[in-house]
Amino acid sequence: VGSRNVEGGHVAGWTLHRKVISWGATVLARPLSPSTDPMSGFFCLRKDVFARGKRLNPMGFKIALELSVKCKVKSLQDVPITFADRQAGVSKLTTKTSMLYLQQLAGLYWFKFGFLISMALLVVQGVLLVIGFVLIMRRQQSLQ
Repeated sequence: VGSRNVEGGHVAGWTLHRKVISWGATVLARPLSPSTDPMSGFFCLRKDVFARGKRLNPMGFKIALELSVKCKVKSLQDVPITFADRQAGVSKLTTKTSMLYLQQLAGLYWFKFGFLISMALLVVQGVLLVIGFVLIMRRQQSLQ
């Protein structure tokens, strides 16, 4: 998996807003994948691992996360990448895609952990996400 979160990997040119959104999405996905960057779209996997996939439904985005969960990836290697803002085109980050991402996460949690554990994990993560967001905003205000 190409990761921004390992030695040698980084992000270039992102605003604080973009970093916070990415951080939040990553926090929500971390229990589902052994990758340090479960949001990455740069990945590969062996054919025998892909063959283990059950009920694949990647909805057109976060395919690596979907495959990691439903193909029951046990180990992987993150490699450093530099992620920069796109040079052409427009961002796919809209309210609609955010809602579809949350829907995909709920399905993946259910698939991996079952209903009750999934709901408990999502509640805990939601609380941690709010706390993290508040801490980031406080830090940003103190830097100004």
